[in-house]
Amino acid sequence: MTNSELFRPTSSYIFAFLGFFLFTALAYVNFLDYGFASGVVASTWSLFACALTYQIFLHPAVIFYDEGIVIINPLTRHEIGWQDVEEIETRYTMSIITHDRKGKKGKIQAFAAPAPGRYHSRTIHQSEMRGLNLKESNIIRAGDSPRTNSGAAAAIARNRIDQFHRYKSNSGLTYRFHFNFAAIFINTVIVALGTVALIFNV
Repeated sequence: MTNSELFRPTSSYIFAFLGFFLFTALAYVNFLDYGFASGVVASTWSLFACALTYQIFLHPAVIFYDEGIVIINPLTRHEIGWQDVEEIETRYTMSIITHDRKGKKGKIQAFAAPAPGRYHSRTIHQSEMRGLNLKESNIIRAGDSPRTNSGAAAAIARNRIDQFHRYKSNSGLTYRFHFNFAAIFINTVIVALGTVALIFNV
């Protein structure tokens, strides 16, 4: 895979930092105010909250390559070649529409590229849509605006698809799916430790 480009909203880093800071502060306060035992319990559950914060805000991403796209969601990872992409949608998130071997449509949504609320459509200016290669120029979704996460990611995807079909210098990716079993395992272990610590602290 060549010429990679990572997409992750700046807001994800901000929310993750705030979450880590808040949960760490809560654990620290518990150590100071309620003693070591209570602090251990609070730290364990704060660690669980930090793990969830990471999985929700920092783990999800969209990686663009010349050969295709990799969509990383909290619990799933999809590798899709540009040759398999039928359409880019921005209704709720930036989504990839594909067809399987039986000809059925499938939709893969990018957790890291959410579309805005309906109110945003009132602020869209026609000039924002120039050069975005939208098939339905008479229908403008709020999520297509390049000022939104979904619109920015969709614009990159459409540009990569256009280059892929124009030059055909690279073969596309083969579709691959991976489930994030590690996240489930880590969360389960932390919850189990937190439960045991809570029981011994009662």
